[in-house]
Amino acid sequence: MARRPLARWTRSAPSSATTPPSPRRRRGAGRVRAARTGLGALRRLGWSALVGGDPRAWGSAFVALVVTGLVSLVAGVALSAMTGTLESLPGLLLLQPATLAMTGNIYGAFGSRLGTSLHTGTFRLTTRLDSVVGQNTLASLVLGVVVSVATAVAAKGVAVAFDVTPTMSLADFVVVSTVAGTFAGLVLVAIALALAALAARRGWDLD
Repeated sequence: MARRPLARWTRSAPSSATTPPSPRRRRGAGRVRAARTGLGALRRLGWSALVGGDPRAWGSAFVALVVTGLVSLVAGVALSAMTGTLESLPGLLLLQPATLAMTGNIYGAFGSRLGTSLHTGTFRLTTRLDSVVGQNTLASLVLGVVVSVATAVAAKGVAVAFDVTPTMSLADFVVVSTVAGTFAGLVLVAIALALAALAARRGWDLD
């Protein structure tokens, strides 16, 4: 009895061309198509789709960040050169982080309020205390003095709690913190008001 060819009784393995892709492969292909579609749309819209429609806004923001970085660098170098002062006023380093944070928070918010007044059309550079600028300036300076005193008391309390010796007296802490906070506040208020007036004159976005 003749044997039949084996090829007639065996099934050929399905080719890779007819095998349906696995769910993982389909998801990967979908992500690739979505990424290509997104990049194509971004190229069609241009650079403004990524950074915004106003090139002056992000240009001025970049300049502000560069200036801020340079000022921070100068402040760090100046602090590193104050070794003698830090030794003559023990405990002064306890005030430094809190004072920097205090001035940044209070007078950064002051600058934001000036920007809001510019956008709403209520900004008027005047010395009257009943104006928007006068009220915000007075409130920021008073808040700076109050927080400076509270920071001095907190720094003295931390020094006593962690037995940091020797340290300045509470009166010295209050005087140093208040004078430093008030001086920094006056400088920052003057800079913020000058920038706000210049922005109002030239149409800059203070934010």
